[in-house]
Amino acid sequence: MNAAQFQTWVKQGPNASDVSTLRELVVRYPYSGVLRLWLAKASYLSEDLNRNEDLLAAGAVSYTHLRAHETLRYLVC
Repeated sequence: MNAAQFQTWVKQGPNASDVSTLRELVVRYPYSGVLRLWLAKASYLSEDLNRNEDLLAAGAVSYTHLRAHETLRYLVC
């Protein structure tokens, strides 16, 4: 991946042909939610047989991440 390809993904989103590149990037940077979402979209567009795994990986967040978004407004006493 180069800077031009990254800028294209930011502006237009990934294409079906980007699945393998995005899988490699997700392995290298496992905590990047944006890469996971782009992988899910590219998998969907390519109708890849392994896309269910990509879609599930895109939606998974840790309990700590969820707690970080809580505010007092959400707490019920």
